[in-house]
Amino acid sequence: MDYTAMDFWWKVFITVINMGIGAYLFWERHNDGTRRRIDSMETDLDERLDDHSSRLAKVEARMDLLPSHEDLGDLHERINDVSKNLHTLTGEMTGIKTTLGLIHQHLLNGGGRQ
Repeated sequence: MDYTAMDFWWKVFITVINMGIGAYLFWERHNDGTRRRIDSMETDLDERLDDHSSRLAKVEARMDLLPSHEDLGDLHERINDVSKNLHTLTGEMTGIKTTLGLIHQHLLNGGGRQ
């Protein structure tokens, strides 16, 4: 038996095994860092989605309180009624102004005694 050849091949075998273990550890450490980054990204995304869902719930709650199309139609009708009444009142006030002007003119002219 040639012990020097056996020793050489044994060292080659051990070196290959050590290189394989080193490559495996490098790969695992690299994957571990990637896994940690992915886990932190998932956590951040979950927090953002939780925040988003609560904000969306608030928006939906406020949208339920907004007036509907029928409510706006009723409001428009009421505004139209107020406008009509105001127009009528404006006409009446114009008539009152004219009458008061005539009364004032009559009083300034002596009240009918001439």
